[in-house]
Amino acid sequence: MATVATVFTRAPWVRTPQQVLESLFPTSCRTSRDKSIPPRPENKRVSASVFKGKTVVIREVAEEMDRRDRSRSLTRVALTDGERPLQVRVKLKLNVTLILDLIHVLVKLWKAAYVLHAEGSVDADLWVLDRTLRILLGEVGKWSKGSARRSPSAACPAPNAKQWRQSLATFTGIDRVCNMTHT
Repeated sequence: MATVATVFTRAPWVRTPQQVLESLFPTSCRTSRDKSIPPRPENKRVSASVFKGKTVVIREVAEEMDRRDRSRSLTRVALTDGERPLQVRVKLKLNVTLILDLIHVLVKLWKAAYVLHAEGSVDADLWVLDRTLRILLGEVGKWSKGSARRSPSAACPAPNAKQWRQSLATFTGIDRVCNMTHT
């Protein structure tokens, strides 16, 4: 599997959880005046390799970040997928604020929703919408721990029960990342 890294400089773009949710799940027709335009990345450098390991790529990112900001005066953030060992490596090596890629999380949320609700149903949509907002509000632990106690009914077929357990494990990991980010 390839390891991909991108380094760029960009002005902060602060949005509320509700604004992020609205951008993912629009509830109304928006005009171009309603949309906030994110600042453009500057001096973007993208690299990818199937031969270099994660350690080498992370080291190269650290070197590039230091080259661009020797005084370390800029806020440094890193976006990762949900792979826990990668998150730990990035956090320790790069000394950054870690951001979890919400798109990766949404894939897991939809899988969990389809264990509990019919695919394509309004109930599944509302479940994902609610859980996404809770994640954005930093409330992952509250519902993932509660959900573990409220596992699918005994009538739930074994493959769905397995999918449910995998989803809960993912969200427990997200809770650890959120806690790691806030410490």
